[in-house]
Amino acid sequence: MPIPCNKTDRQLFSAATRITIENGQTTSFWTDRWLGGQAPCEIAPNIYKISSRKNQCVQDALANGKWMQDLRTRWTDNHLVQLIGLAELLDEVQLSSDPDSISWCVGKDDFYTAKYAYQLQFFGSVRTEFKQLIWKVWAPARCKFFIWTLMIGRVLTADKLLSRQWENDYFCPLCRRNLETAGHLFTECIYSIKIWTACAELLQLNLLQPITWANKEFTIRQWFSELICNRPKAIKKRAFTSAQLICWELWKKRNR
Repeated sequence: MPIPCNKTDRQLFSAATRITIENGQTTSFWTDRWLGGQAPCEIAPNIYKISSRKNQCVQDALANGKWMQDLRTRWTDNHLVQLIGLAELLDEVQLSSDPDSISWCVGKDDFYTAKYAYQLQFFGSVRTEFKQLIWKVWAPARCKFFIWTLMIGRVLTADKLLSRQWENDYFCPLCRRNLETAGHLFTECIYSIKIWTACAELLQLNLLQPITWANKEFTIRQWFSELICNRPKAIKKRAFTSAQLICWELWKKRNR
């Protein structure tokens, strides 16, 4: 069966490994980074495109200049600079009888672990505040999952259904006055505001009072994030748990 990896996986693997060439039997001539830390396909991309054999190993490619023979008569004067540059680098390569070696060069002591391989896939990504906003909060798992979909804009309110040209009722089912959006349903709807106000009084949490955030322009994610900013730890815990559960119950009421 074929190896289950795509081009991106192979590029990631190449960037995280170092190849020491010896006999050249297990190293890909074109795609592995064995020539001064680079792959020949990166050094001479135009030459790589016209090569008729792209999967040969280093040993086979260097035998009697086989890699040049594979270019046949397809190269033109436009390929000459890259061809000469690659040929000069290959002239310095001396193969031996020892097997090729490959080493991992990411993490501590250049030692491979599944953890480092996993973390490498997220290199350059931006962390979100979801861990503090959603996953560390006490609430049922289904409730946390719902809040996560709400934060990333995947809750299928009427505006989302409308954009997909799916059947929808257009109006908010709780107030029947406005187009149903996530922002309207959870922070602007008259019915929802009454619920938030009653819960804020019951729980004695003033930050849940709609009057403290009703006139601000924000997205659902920004509104939810503001509940945790500059709050004592004890209040954060109560506020976020309460906010998640109230949103969850509003959504269930809306569906009913």
